[in-house]
Amino acid sequence: MTTHLEIENISSDNQKSLFRSQRIKLAGKVATTPFRSLDPSKFRSAIPLNKNAFGFNELYRELDSQKITSLQNDSGELHRFARGLKNASSKGQTNDLTTCLIKFVSKQASPFPNTKEIEFIIDVEDSYSDMIAIPMVETRIDESNFSSYMKYLESSYKVIEELNTKPIMGALPNLSRELYPKLLKFLLDKDIIAFYFDFNGRTPDHLMLRPILRYLNK
Repeated sequence: MTTHLEIENISSDNQKSLFRSQRIKLAGKVATTPFRSLDPSKFRSAIPLNKNAFGFNELYRELDSQKITSLQNDSGELHRFARGLKNASSKGQTNDLTTCLIKFVSKQASPFPNTKEIEFIIDVEDSYSDMIAIPMVETRIDESNFSSYMKYLESSYKVIEELNTKPIMGALPNLSRELYPKLLKFLLDKDIIAFYFDFNGRTPDHLMLRPILRYLNK
């Protein structure tokens, strides 16, 4: 990773709060937590926003195998898809941190994208992100498919690192408490220090976050 991600604690709570204040520096951009992520595609020019609301933009898209194949084979469709992301990202402010999050929605036998699909997703994220997020998957992860999920993460990491110049952000799906240490060890062993939790549209749950914080604190 050639672009360094700096995280500086600016509160005195011994780093134990879920909402502690930190200063994040990346590629000449600075954001201070806690902050709310904004979807710039929903900005309306007729509705002014408080300048203090800006700072972190999230571009979220869902892709399945059929859509990825269509985008790879139809240059016109790919251009329209890319233009939508570019237009959305341009609605933010110049110094905003931006992340493009892609969720793979499986409509096939395999719940995980193959290597070619991972490459396409990573290319999209890299084009519109300051950090590269390991892509989310729609399928539920449990003991029955955890080993397959870890193989998918390894494949994603290898694809990212082929041409990577940006920090990587690890994906944290909703898991049983016993599985988080295995996932977090894998991510930390790869020097991944930024994470995002997929709550699948639900309100963040403190009880779900505590085992993650407990492991990271150790």
